[in-house]
Amino acid sequence: MTPTDLKRLIALLGATGAAAGLRESDVVQYDSLIELAEKSKIKIWTDISHHELVELLIQSVHAVKIKSIDELMEMDYDHLIRYFSETAPSNSALLKIMKDLNYKVSAEDKKHLRRFVARQISETALFSKVASGDERKEAATNSTKQQTSKTK
Repeated sequence: MTPTDLKRLIALLGATGAAAGLRESDVVQYDSLIELAEKSKIKIWTDISHHELVELLIQSVHAVKIKSIDELMEMDYDHLIRYFSETAPSNSALLKIMKDLNYKVSAEDKKHLRRFVARQISETALFSKVASGDERKEAATNSTKQQTSKTK
């Protein structure tokens, strides 16, 4: 197996499916995975288990650096959908974002997780902007009241 083969496998099956396939494969043996890790310049330890090796290989290829929540909140819904489609973050990465935002994700929402996450982020950003806009208006009103009372 080559690094390119691993990338194709992940593209076809997703990270979870590729990991399951490699763990259960009768064709790809432990020694082949060690060789793949060496070709990919992945640091491994001497007593690494088959399961740990598979996870390490999948993570090295599928590691997607997702933008910060603040950066995501700057995007609108369509931009978020496009971004998630292009970067193809794992479901666990998307669920982590929802956890960080204190949202619960139902089984129904998991069926369309990218759209759900994009909608929740864009709505949260909108509410934050409205709230900060209200705070600015209130501060401006208080400032005007203070200036008015000083002139009297």
